[in-house]
Amino acid sequence: MNLGEMRFQLRFGLQQLNPVTSQYTDKTLNKLLNEAAQTLSAEAECFQRVCQRPTTAGIQEYQLPGDVNKILDVKWLQGSLFEMTYTEPWKAQGNVKLIGTPTYFYIKEGIAELSPQGGDNDIDIQPVSPTGVGRDQAIGLYPCPGGAGPLTIWYFARHPFINNDNTEPKIQQEFHRGIVELAKYWCWD
Repeated sequence: MNLGEMRFQLRFGLQQLNPVTSQYTDKTLNKLLNEAAQTLSAEAECFQRVCQRPTTAGIQEYQLPGDVNKILDVKWLQGSLFEMTYTEPWKAQGNVKLIGTPTYFYIKEGIAELSPQGGDNDIDIQPVSPTGVGRDQAIGLYPCPGGAGPLTIWYFARHPFINNDNTEPKIQQEFHRGIVELAKYWCWD
């Protein structure tokens, strides 16, 4: 069921089939359907994805995809596949930087920029991340990789926003009816 069909089903359920006389515009219903798709995919954990990031010896943190909602599993490969265990960031970021085979991972949220005041009395923006790129989420490896190898991350993703009437939600077909029902519930609430 694509966005246009879901909007029609929602209008039918609300008994407001005529968009001209309805109290809900198409734009409002599209927004509700998108919010329902995002909520359902987050709560039901039905939108699974996998990504790989190349690692470099001595680099501890790597950018995560922007749609990560919840991490399922993380593995690092350098000859053999190593499964990693979650740890808190403060446990992995001590004064001593260990290098070797990563066995733990941590997630840092809201990494953006450090804004110190320079000698010229203005604010100098400096990226905090080791790669020099500000980002919302990073995955850190502990110990720091001693060599290069692919980092594989399995995760539940946030549902992308749908704007085209012919586009179907990315989650499985059996959840499409739930998107409509959740949006309908919010209209009645």
